Amino acid sequence: MRYELREDPAGWTVWDLYHDEPVTHGGRLAVGLTRLYADDLVALLVASDMKRTITRGPAF
Repeated sequence: MRYELREDPAGWTVWDLYHDEPVTHGGRLAVGLTRLYADDLVALLVASDMKRTITRGPAF
């Protein structure tokens, strides 16, 4: 899986394992999130990544 959750001092970070950095979504870093929001964002990103892989091939 490309994305994972990491606990940080302010909440949760969605981490991009391919780029080894926090995810940027909507122009903002995905850090300091609630667990529920971070879980939902990971699910959305994984689904989007799977769709891209199926329709166009790997993103890298």
